[in-house]
Amino acid sequence: MVDGVTIGYWVLGTLLMGALLQTLLPNLFSRDFNVFLSKVTIGSILLVASFVGLQLFLKVHNSSYREGFEAKEKTAMELWKEMSDLYQMSEVCALKKRMEARILPVEKGVPPNELTDTQARERTEKYFVKDTSHGSVNCVAFEKVQKAKDIDTFFVTVQELPNTFLIQVYETAQRSNSLLREKVSEIEKSLKKKEGFVDPSVGVCSPEIVEERRKFLREKKLDEAAQRCLLPEEVPFDSKEKVAAQKVKKLQDTYDAYIRMYPGKPTVDEMLAKAKEMEKKLDQIKKDAESGDLFKGPG
Repeated sequence: MVDGVTIGYWVLGTLLMGALLQTLLPNLFSRDFNVFLSKVTIGSILLVASFVGLQLFLKVHNSSYREGFEAKEKTAMELWKEMSDLYQMSEVCALKKRMEARILPVEKGVPPNELTDTQARERTEKYFVKDTSHGSVNCVAFEKVQKAKDIDTFFVTVQELPNTFLIQVYETAQRSNSLLREKVSEIEKSLKKKEGFVDPSVGVCSPEIVEERRKFLREKKLDEAAQRCLLPEEVPFDSKEKVAAQKVKKLQDTYDAYIRMYPGKPTVDEMLAKAKEMEKKLDQIKKDAESGDLFKGPG
C-alpha cells in the first residue's frame, strides 16, 4: 500500500519535471500560461514539501513515543516488589515467626528458672543462625521495606538491608526446615516428652531511625554523624531512585553469586512446601498427645 509520503514524492517529482521542461523549452507554452504554470509549480512544491515534512515529523514523533514507552525502566520499588514475590520473603518471615513462637516458650522456661524475654529471644535466634553462612533474615527490617509507600521511605529502609539479605532469606527457609525435621524426629523418638511447641504471640519493637533524626533536628541535638547525613526528602529524586535501584540489584547479584556455588539446591518454594508438611505433622502429633492417642498401644 502506497502511503501519503510516497504520493507526495511522486507529485513533487512530476512538478519538478514540468518546471524543467518549462526552463529548457521556454517557447513550448504561451507567456501567460508560463507565468500561470510557474505560480502553480511553486505553490505545489511548497504544499507538497509541507505535507511531506508533516508526515515525517509525525512518523518520528510516534516512533520515539512508542520506543520511550516500551523502553520504560522499572522503578526501584517495582523491582523490589518482583524480587520479594519471587523469593516469597513474606512467607519465609511468616514461617520464621511461627517457628519462633514454637521455640520461644521452651527457651524461656518456667519459674523459678524462667529467663527474661530478651534472653529467651537471643537464645531462640541462635537456632536460626546455626549452620548458616550469612545468618538469619531480619524480618523487622524486611517489613519496614514492605511498608514503604513512597521513594523517600523506601530509599531509607532498603539501605538498611545487608547485601546478603536474599541469602539470609534462603538460609532461613533452609534452617527452619532443619529445625522442623529435628523436632519431628525428636518427638517420634520420645512420644512421652511433654516439653514442646505452643503458640504465644510474639511482638518485636524497633526504633525508627528517620524519626529519631527528625527529632534530633528539632531539638538541635545532632552528633557529628547525624550532621553529615541527609534526610530522604533532602536527596534529589533521581539520586534516590538510582541508589535504591542499585541496592536492589546488589541484593540480587549477591544472591546469584551464592546460589551458583551450590547447584542443585532446593528452591525457596520447595522448602516452604516441605516446611508446611512438617508443621501439619507436628500439629497432628500435638493433637494426638492432647487426646491421649499417642500413648495407646497397637490394636
